Amino acid sequence: MVLTTTSCEYSGAATQSPLLYEFYYIEGSGALKLEKKYTEDHQVTLTIEVEDETFERAQRRAARDIARKTKIPGFRPGKAPYDVVARQVGEAAIIEKAIDILIDEIYPKALDEAEVEPAAPGKLEDIVNLKPLKLVFTVPLVPEVTLGDYKSLRLPYEYEEITDAEVDEFIEMLRQRQATVITVDRPAQDGDMVHITLNAERLDAAEGEEKALLTDRHVPVLVEPEDADTKHEWPFPGFSRLVVGMSTGEEKEVEHEFPEDFESEMFQGVKARFHIKVEKVTERELPELDDEFAQSVGDFETMDDLRAEVRTMLEESKRAEYDKEYANQALDALVEQSEIKYPPVALERELEELREDFTSNLAQQGISLETYLKIKEQNEEEFNAELRDAAEYRVRRSLVVYQLAEEEKIEPSEEEVQNGTLAVLDTLANRMPEKEFRKLLKNRQAINELVSSVMMDLVTDKATARLSEIAQGKAEEPQSETETAEEAAPEEAPSEEESTSEEAAPAAEEETTAEE
Repeated sequence: MVLTTTSCEYSGAATQSPLLYEFYYIEGSGALKLEKKYTEDHQVTLTIEVEDETFERAQRRAARDIARKTKIPGFRPGKAPYDVVARQVGEAAIIEKAIDILIDEIYPKALDEAEVEPAAPGKLEDIVNLKPLKLVFTVPLVPEVTLGDYKSLRLPYEYEEITDAEVDEFIEMLRQRQATVITVDRPAQDGDMVHITLNAERLDAAEGEEKALLTDRHVPVLVEPEDADTKHEWPFPGFSRLVVGMSTGEEKEVEHEFPEDFESEMFQGVKARFHIKVEKVTERELPELDDEFAQSVGDFETMDDLRAEVRTMLEESKRAEYDKEYANQALDALVEQSEIKYPPVALERELEELREDFTSNLAQQGISLETYLKIKEQNEEEFNAELRDAAEYRVRRSLVVYQLAEEEKIEPSEEEVQNGTLAVLDTLANRMPEKEFRKLLKNRQAINELVSSVMMDLVTDKATARLSEIAQGKAEEPQSETETAEEAAPEEAPSEEESTSEEAAPAAEEETTAEE
């Protein structure tokens, strides 16, 4: 296709000024006027004006298409005259069909002529008038990210080594698991395992809302010392202290108000009454921390072997957790210093995906979104605002990660992608019914999406790892293609003259020595 531009007014895309084109499609589409205007939300408004003659041809074509698909008395399919078709289906139907035909033809050409790279399909916003036909489109632009001087980003790396106390705490946990349990006839005390039946009901239940939170739940409770860290106790911190002094058969009721940010979603912001009934009190006899104990918990000869293995395991876990948090901090810092532009459609896509994931997770817990909002005492508008903030955070981070990967030339190998994909498939094979898994393997689109997801995860991991190295000042500059080629190239063989000179030098030295 040949395009001829007869006039062009342009003051630079960087200033986002209106851009006016008048151009012709030589292949019979007629003359079009195109105005391009950038908007603040990283989109472009394209206003396209079509010549009357071009629009009339599209209307005649539309009438023929309609005539082929509509039974019109007295005429074979596609043979009815324009005015007969108009009387049969109405002028508006012809115009609507003609505009659809024109959009298919002129929209991609307009994008090409206006040099617009869309991030997603554009939207017909308005039909300003019909004579001449003027169409207004909104086109989302491909996101743009400017990272700035990310190579100068530095953050302190302040990892703290595993302490002896942490090793002792873990070994004590292993010791507790090896304890021998004996039922005792006395009030519960520190270190006992108390078996209870627990019921709980909501005190602030709304009208029509289920009051019961727990019904006859059988729970073993390890009574922690008064000065112990009980933040991970269930159903709330300090719960085990409530059964101290209780004997078999005794009952007690307590009330507790949970904070809005409580770890368990079912209790977030809930005021509840708990009914405790002690079924039995058991005492735990703990083994001695000696070589025999070490041999009982694993392939260890001595306690020193056990301690060394525990330290290594805790060290690896703690460092991995710290490195992940450090990478997140570095990425947040990079996002903060970057200039990021993206169209609304990018945020809407992320928002939709986030909402689907959230409601799916709730469903797995047997909770509807409506019930969740009641528990949180939150309306739909407030919930959507929170979700939008989270979606925006994710969009900005992902765009920065992919831009960093591009600038650092980070790309996973075929082997990494293949191994990652096989690992995911192996997990799915163990979780899904065999029939559904086989169906998945035959779904080419699903497999392609899985491979893409694995690639994106690998790129993200590699890019954040690279950023962590940069932030610590440990990253080496990647070699350029020229440097790599120079290193790989074999040394040049000496020229014939150089070889002759080198051979002559020793001979000359020998002659001088002989004369002396």
